[in-house]
Amino acid sequence: MFSANIVTTIDAEPHPFGNELAQVTEIAEEYGISQETLTVVDEEEQELLSKGLFKFRAEDYMSEIQGLFMSAFSDVKPSMAPLDATYQPLHF
Repeated sequence: MFSANIVTTIDAEPHPFGNELAQVTEIAEEYGISQETLTVVDEEEQELLSKGLFKFRAEDYMSEIQGLFMSAFSDVKPSMAPLDATYQPLHF
C-alpha cells in the first residue's frame, strides 16, 4: 500500500510572483526591515504583554481623550496633521 521509496518531485516552475516578491524584499531591506528586526519587535511586544503592558498608537490616545477634549473645548476637534503641514518658521 505505502512504499518506502518515496520520490519527491520539485516543480521547476518559478513562483508566479517571484519578481515582485524579490522587489518587495529588496525595498524592505533598504528600509532596514529584516527578519531579525521583526523578531526583535515580536520579542519586545511579548515582553510588554508578559508585564501586562500594551502598545498603543497616537490615534489610540487621541480617541481616548477626545471626549474630555470636547467637554473642555466644546466644538474644537484635535487634529493630527503631518508635522510639515503645521510647521511655520518664526520670522523676526
